[in-house]
Amino acid sequence: MSRSVRSRPAGAASRSWERDLYSAARRGRRDRIAAMTREEIEARALLLDPTARAQLAERLLASLGPPTSEEIAALWDEEALRRDGAVDADPSRLRAAEEVIRDARTKHR
Repeated sequence: MSRSVRSRPAGAASRSWERDLYSAARRGRRDRIAAMTREEIEARALLLDPTARAQLAERLLASLGPPTSEEIAALWDEEALRRDGAVDADPSRLRAAEEVIRDARTKHR
């Protein structure tokens, strides 16, 4: 015999029933979210007030975890290539090491 959503068993079974109902509700939300495209989720997130968007951004970034050694190495490789390209594009931007050190010492006295 199936129970209607309004019936509630007594005692310990009540907690189990509530957990099941809560889990079903969460699954339903996940299903609705999973059906949304990334663009739809982004559009809705951009409707949040700035504080809520900042909190969401923090949670999303935290969920990524720290980068792996391989990811860090790949980022440094990209940066090195970017800098090399910048030098090739405009060699006049290069400065002698002695000049850079002198300027840094003067700036931080």
